[in-house]
Amino acid sequence: MVSALQLLLCFLTITSCPSTVRPQTSDGYPSLAAPATQWLNVGPSAPFYENKYIDGSLVRPILVDGWFAYGESEGFGFACGFVCRGQPECHSFTFAVFIIKVLSLKAYIELPKQETVHVVWTANRDKTVKEGAMLELTHDGDLVLTDVDESIVWSSGTAGKSVARMELCSNGSLGLFDSSGVAIWESFDHPTDTLLLGQRLAERQKLTASVSPSNWSEGLFHMGFDDNGIQAYVQTDVLYYLRGSMHILSGDTSLDQQLSYLEFVNGSLVLIFSPLSIARTPLPLSQYPQFLRLDSDGHFRAYQFDRVKKWNVVTDLLSDSLEECDYPTACGRYGICLNGQCSCPHGDDGETSYFTALDGDPKHGCSMVTPLTCQESQHHHFVPLSNVSYFNLRRPTLSGVDADTCKVVCMTNCSCKAAFLQYHSNASDGRCYLLYDVYSLIRGQKSTIYNSTAFLKVQLPARSSSKKKVRLTLMLVLGSVAVAVAMFIILINIICVRTLLSKKKSPRSVVADMEDVEENHIYHVLEIPARFSYNDLVSATNNFSRELGTGGSGSVFEGTLRKNLDFRRPTEEIYLLKVLQEKAKENCLHDVILKYNKDMDMELQMEEAVKMIRIAMWCLQADFKSRPAMSIVVKVLEDTIDFEPIVDLDFLMPSTMAFVGQISNLIFNSLPSGPR
Repeated sequence: MVSALQLLLCFLTITSCPSTVRPQTSDGYPSLAAPATQWLNVGPSAPFYENKYIDGSLVRPILVDGWFAYGESEGFGFACGFVCRGQPECHSFTFAVFIIKVLSLKAYIELPKQETVHVVWTANRDKTVKEGAMLELTHDGDLVLTDVDESIVWSSGTAGKSVARMELCSNGSLGLFDSSGVAIWESFDHPTDTLLLGQRLAERQKLTASVSPSNWSEGLFHMGFDDNGIQAYVQTDVLYYLRGSMHILSGDTSLDQQLSYLEFVNGSLVLIFSPLSIARTPLPLSQYPQFLRLDSDGHFRAYQFDRVKKWNVVTDLLSDSLEECDYPTACGRYGICLNGQCSCPHGDDGETSYFTALDGDPKHGCSMVTPLTCQESQHHHFVPLSNVSYFNLRRPTLSGVDADTCKVVCMTNCSCKAAFLQYHSNASDGRCYLLYDVYSLIRGQKSTIYNSTAFLKVQLPARSSSKKKVRLTLMLVLGSVAVAVAMFIILINIICVRTLLSKKKSPRSVVADMEDVEENHIYHVLEIPARFSYNDLVSATNNFSRELGTGGSGSVFEGTLRKNLDFRRPTEEIYLLKVLQEKAKENCLHDVILKYNKDMDMELQMEEAVKMIRIAMWCLQADFKSRPAMSIVVKVLEDTIDFEPIVDLDFLMPSTMAFVGQISNLIFNSLPSGPR
């Protein structure tokens, strides 16, 4: 059974142009047009003259109708036509609906000069046309905008749908209707950035702001609603405003879907989900023209024309929960907002400038002196900003972490532009937020229950000396490792020779045994796969008695090898130095350096040398998750990450300890004694 409310909604849908008494217009300005009509976008020689505004905007009306009388001879109405936005010389036009001021005195209408044109709907906001473009209502009912090169820029898509006329309604809606007055297409159903009185925004529709007041292309901000309430976003899905949580009380799902809309009426903005679920945002009542617009700065403002003939902002509809600094572009990208005032971030010392104000004014945002690049990620650095928050810290990337962990996660992801850490009383139990786009920052806390610190990733200028330092450091580390490995191999050989000679073996048997020992030790130390003789394989496989399978490389047999050291164990359980662990636990790593290096320069570089040893230990952690990536090691070596590696000093396993002890005893017991 159809309810009276549903019948009323159906009636409002099919009769979109309100029945109002319209003033007599002058010759040449109709309010409707029939199919097979064309309009050319040309200069004053056109059938309808053009009008210029103070800011340079230009309009060429096609249809004019509907107006708000506020005097005996003046009023406001709507027009549709070609519009050029504030340019010294107009070359780019849109087909749009805009508000006009009309003088109706002795049946004469003119468009007096005003500051700027107020556009309420645009067909081709992202693809403008040139002088000489054409708008056509085709004979089969399609409204088509064609550029001078005959390319179709926009169309209503209503060909073959029985369109009988195009009409500009008194409420500002441009519509295509059949012969019975049923709406086939309406501009109200395809909103851009503006809501007019009586206009509804359906649940799947949204308002999208322009790039700037002088650029009508789609910008960063958009807003709409769902069952969580009214929502506003920057970019695709970065929420910056949320108001209300609606609850559907009706059990008829289809009815609820039909009744879900946001409507601008005189005195309020109404959000309706069902007859039992309604939310209202109050607006000033007025007898003068009003419209709501999502502006290019993210504000949703109500505009009204007053008696002194100016458009004024009467309210900001998002101000119920947002202050000036809460808007994503209050100070542009990377700008810091404090009580509406903007500044650019500074370095750790408060003086180093990694950012510069755009156009000399931080209100427009701040740009990096040296742009971030993934190709030079070794020169990335964090600028900490204490007591700084952000408009969208809702879902943390990590929880229960400290600042160092938060920074490392961001540093290892080149797409990450900044990291925020929020915590209550324990700085080691915070929430980490990673940002991949940085808008305005907020100086001060949005809440008194937590602390917030920002870490902005910046690019340090590449310095040749810094590169040389890294190369030199790496060469020293690698050289030291190579020398240590070589000395270890030589030492093992000496021990083996002394052991064999002490058993009074013949030189030939010593050489044979030495070759076997040398080969085994070299392969064990360097972790190269061991080689086996044919006789070893015959013995291990019991003369190849059990075949496991065959493949492209031959047959596979089961075998058993005698085990000396279990090299299947993790590397860190086999090759580590016991003395290093002991000295590290005693915090006496400098003893190792002083004992084996008598060079005065090394003593002067003591802190750097100890740091190198600790970094090496950091890389040898038993838990591979605790080991740093090589890119992080390079940044630590360059001092671009300001934290000391946290090293587990118990990284030597018990089995390794025993092995190291045995090797140590063997070495010292095998050394030649002094003269006797």
